[in-house]
Amino acid sequence: MGARFNSRISINGEVAFDVVNISRATAGLSSESTLQISLAPLVQLPVGTTVIVAGPKFGITRTWGSASAVTQGMTFDFAVDSFGWLVGANLGAFFGISKRVAVGGLFDFDYSTLTSCSSTLTNQPQSGAFQDVVCTTSGPGAKILSATAALLF
Repeated sequence: MGARFNSRISINGEVAFDVVNISRATAGLSSESTLQISLAPLVQLPVGTTVIVAGPKFGITRTWGSASAVTQGMTFDFAVDSFGWLVGANLGAFFGISKRVAVGGLFDFDYSTLTSCSSTLTNQPQSGAFQDVVCTTSGPGAKILSATAALLF
């Protein structure tokens, strides 16, 4: 959802909610969901009845899930909760279907990284060593390329 400042600039809010396809997930993963909320200003360049749009995006991301692992014959069930930030870019085109309405789409690139992460063992006493292995903010960030259909009015 967004609003235009003028005919060339708009400010937009983006919300994305993703649920991992568990049938293709890593062994032991029971569930994982991600919520992203971002602000995405767009510059709009009219070319005839087509409008080319491009702009950056900035936001936050939160991921939570549950999993289990077997170590030395013991099963550990745990819940993980993480928080971070994201940056990215949008690029798209819209085609006029009336004087005030255009239909089109956006290609979106997001890079997100975690700033905090916590895990809780749900069926065993807390173990600091196991907790550190399960939940970490180090390593490369997530890179996501997506496509979205949209309406511009």
